Amino acid sequence: NKSWKIRGMESIILNFFTNLVLGLKCTDRELVEAVYTKNEIHLVFVTKYRRGVFTKEMLDRTKEIMAETCDQMDCELLEFGGEHDHIHMMISVHPKVAVANLVSKLKGKSSYIIRREYADRIQTMLWGKHFWSPSYCVVSCGGASIEVVKRYIEQQQTLPSEKAIKTSKALRRNSQNRRHA
Repeated sequence: NKSWKIRGMESIILNFFTNLVLGLKCTDRELVEAVYTKNEIHLVFVTKYRRGVFTKEMLDRTKEIMAETCDQMDCELLEFGGEHDHIHMMISVHPKVAVANLVSKLKGKSSYIIRREYADRIQTMLWGKHFWSPSYCVVSCGGASIEVVKRYIEQQQTLPSEKAIKTSKALRRNSQNRRHA
């Protein structure tokens, strides 16, 4: 858990309410520090041209990259899922972080790393320096319960592995060769 969530807030809140009960004056800083917000968002990123680029291994690696980037920005990746052409994430966003900045960092870093690590797979499907579509969907998770959104993200279709894709292509080639022979 992040230190900004509850642990660091306990003493601030305790001091704030103690001062309030005793009738002592609080400074503006104490009042600001006593405010605790929890911003949970559901983010959806789509690959450029909605190309079916992802394999299971790529999604696993993307999850690692997104979790690391969230940590670097004082946020927390709560849930991750995806299919061949898009990903879903539930993220707890620190109040000081602008969602647009978070999206920019997540897309930029993941695009750079994925394009570098999976260049052979991606170069035939995507061209230029883009991996993600420039648009994205962000929805506050205040309306639906967190568990409902988590379940939706978990239920995203599981993708085939690189090995399964290669096996499928080989079988398809073999059956085509038999038909033409």
